[in-house]
Amino acid sequence: MPFTKTPAQVLDAGASEKGELITLLDEIIADTSRGNIALRHRPGDRPDRFDLGGAVVVTGPYGKAVRASDSLTVRTSGAVALEAGQRLEFLVSYYRTTNSADPANDGVTVGVDYFNNQNVAISSVTFATDVTLTIATGRKVVSRAIALTSSVVGDVVAPAGTVYAKAWVRFFGTDHVTESDGLMLRRMAPASAVAAPFVQIPTAFQWPPETIPDYSVERVFYVSQGGNDANNGESLRKPVRNIERARDLVAASPDPATIMVYPGLYATSGHIDIPDNCTGIRGTGAARSTRIVPSAGNEEKNVFRLGDGGYVEGFSFEGFRVDDLDDPSEGFAIAFRPGAIIRRSVYAHNITVWRGGPPTLIEPPLDRANGNPLVGRGAGVAIADRAVVSGYSVFPQIMLWGATPVSPNGIGYLAKNGGFINGINAVALWMHKQYMCLSGGKMILTNCASQFGDYTLWAEGSRLEVRAGTTAGPLTVEATASAAVIAATTAIINAMWTATNAAYPGLDETNTRTSAAIFMQAIAFDFAAGQQESSQTYVEGLFDYKGDAVFSVPQKPAFLFAISNMRNQIKALAGVGAAADTMMDGLYTMIEATINTPVKRTVSSEITAVGHQWNNVMAGVNRRALRRPSLEVPDSIIERALGRITYSGIDDQGKFYFTGGALVNPLTGQFEGPPVDRTILPRARRAATIVGGYT
Repeated sequence: MPFTKTPAQVLDAGASEKGELITLLDEIIADTSRGNIALRHRPGDRPDRFDLGGAVVVTGPYGKAVRASDSLTVRTSGAVALEAGQRLEFLVSYYRTTNSADPANDGVTVGVDYFNNQNVAISSVTFATDVTLTIATGRKVVSRAIALTSSVVGDVVAPAGTVYAKAWVRFFGTDHVTESDGLMLRRMAPASAVAAPFVQIPTAFQWPPETIPDYSVERVFYVSQGGNDANNGESLRKPVRNIERARDLVAASPDPATIMVYPGLYATSGHIDIPDNCTGIRGTGAARSTRIVPSAGNEEKNVFRLGDGGYVEGFSFEGFRVDDLDDPSEGFAIAFRPGAIIRRSVYAHNITVWRGGPPTLIEPPLDRANGNPLVGRGAGVAIADRAVVSGYSVFPQIMLWGATPVSPNGIGYLAKNGGFINGINAVALWMHKQYMCLSGGKMILTNCASQFGDYTLWAEGSRLEVRAGTTAGPLTVEATASAAVIAATTAIINAMWTATNAAYPGLDETNTRTSAAIFMQAIAFDFAAGQQESSQTYVEGLFDYKGDAVFSVPQKPAFLFAISNMRNQIKALAGVGAAADTMMDGLYTMIEATINTPVKRTVSSEITAVGHQWNNVMAGVNRRALRRPSLEVPDSIIERALGRITYSGIDDQGKFYFTGGALVNPLTGQFEGPPVDRTILPRARRAATIVGGYT
């Protein structure tokens, strides 16, 4: 009998029609739920779906159940429709926990009530009466198949006029304790088999087993607070308990896979190294409902350490702290995986860090110059440290969107040793240093904010960077040569590896082939555009954040041998004419000279903050401490040891800051700071942006 009522009609429907709706919803749940749908047939787990009649919910040997110690009846609250040609499956399980003095007088009866289309009772039929139940009997199950006619396979025929039915289990007597952990009446296929009545069932019985679908999902591993690390994690029926276990399952998987983490509290020892084939770690609830905390002694640990294209979303990190407030390396939610080759940006979205626990009262004055020792250190959201990753990393960047630092006396974002952070829509609160670059790190902040805390933007130090030389040329557009290089790339690299490995055995084949592929692509790009920039970028990428070569001194002859071998193969290609030959020789000479005699320049730590918002500048790092009066925005911006900061935005007093230091005073309407023509005129503004605020 299909359900045909509109939503408005449902509100006015009678009990029978509402029962029909409940049946329909149950079937939808059965078809679509990814959880253990057997729970809806267990009175102890879902008492809202049953009329308990005075029974109480307890935790028994088979999970939650309803307990009866007196005469009462437990019924299903929703009526189930019985249609022609279909059957209903009845199933009940029960067991005794305290024997009665006279078992013949204390027992269990099970059955079904039948109703017509007006939900008027037709009859109540008892399927079985058990008067010899004892503890020694164990757990028992009674099952029946109910049909409207005898032509449908089943062991019970419902009375004429039956449209709906409800199942019940009745306990009688007074000196026993009996529990029921399951009561079910559901539609079933006509040919489905049912268990024989009064069957004693083993302890491992899953109630009822056929109502718990697996729902495995390809390339997804599930983590739940109620999971077990002995599971395979491939469905919500079989989630694992810990993120580390899911990480291991992804690492063992031959394909890319995602980790889905459901709301709960997850303790970790930190340093969760995520493999490159993990396409994402996602908290499925709101960030604050999926919480990651350190296990004892691991508070000063980075949490997720990510490699190429790593992705994290939807978590809060509580109770961590940075190991140092001046040059930290641990205590951040997001970091690079040591040794990783980063070709695609690491990405983190909708996450937050906070200290956790109630704030404490700290008497003023706080001591920002010495790191507020009475407050203690807080955590950090992300650290991009180029020194951690492989020197072959092309662009070690972390992209952060809506990643919020809310940790008193912590470090919000940190880029160091040439690492790069791109932050969008972040709000940093209460941090000691909210956005920080060290040792040549770079950071771009777009529409971010600073509230309370100590220092808002901090850039300090520099690093050495190798700058490629230039080719003697000539540089000409060689489209045919570019196409020939692309077509022959695989063959050239294979031949190069054979020759290089024979001449210099023991090289790392993966790194050699990776570098060779980048070289071939750079040459193809330069041929296509008539330029040298791609080859220059390639050779600059052969040096780390300190300006040192990524290969060792003994490996340099092998490296030059490999480059020369590929150069000669390229020149021999049919599509490479005389002009392309000359251009190839010039590019090779430039690369060789840069490797042999690299020219290094100093690169400052740099922060560019565009459209920034400041509120309660330098007002303190603890909301229970008496707040200092807010200071001016420039007081919170620190440039040290060649560090450079370029910023624009507005503070809570309405002062609008322009790139280069000029501002509009909202009280006077006047420009203040450096001369306006140095910061506002287009040419001057562009120059100021390039040099980070210095002209």
